[in-house]
Amino acid sequence: MQQMQAEINAQRVQTERLTTENKNLREALSENTRMLEEKHAAEVHQYQEKLAKINEQRSNELERNRRAISGFQAQLDKASLEKAELKSAQEQAEKRCQTLSEELSCCKARVCTLKEQNDKLHGDVANVKKQERKLEYKIEDLKQHTAELQEHIQKGNKEKANLAAELEAEKKILHTKRQALEMASEEISKANQIIVKQSQELLNHKKTIAWRTEVALQQETF
Repeated sequence: MQQMQAEINAQRVQTERLTTENKNLREALSENTRMLEEKHAAEVHQYQEKLAKINEQRSNELERNRRAISGFQAQLDKASLEKAELKSAQEQAEKRCQTLSEELSCCKARVCTLKEQNDKLHGDVANVKKQERKLEYKIEDLKQHTAELQEHIQKGNKEKANLAAELEAEKKILHTKRQALEMASEEISKANQIIVKQSQELLNHKKTIAWRTEVALQQETF
């Protein structure tokens, strides 16, 4: 009888210990779940705000760059047109110079006048060539600046893609941790089932001991 009572007491102590541990585990799990969800929600919100701000800045910057490129393209087209006009003027001036040279051989009486006109035309040609060289330098500068703007746009797009990838990685980490918490919850649920089963077995054991005790007492009475 004393041994059975000792076993009952031992099982009761074990059941109480398991119940206390289960309660502590559930409280710790609930607190950890809440803290992790709040932390990751705040981090995801920060990344989203940062990404939205960067997207807005990049959009504004891209719009400014597109406008600048459009302006540079207009200047480039204008410079090309001016170059073509100057080239046409140069060709016309050269033709005029040739005509004047032919007339010079035929009309020596007009040598002085034609010489002045010829010198003037040569001066015009020289000025046209100088203007052409200036325009070519300007076109090269515009092309270089356009290439720099396009490189800047590509860099901005790359940074945007990197931030989006970081945000996606954080979401995957949060999903993995939530799965781990769900697995822990399932383990605790299984432990609770074991405790309930052991409690039922202990109750059945108590009933058996009580029945045996009653039978023994009845036998001693007879």
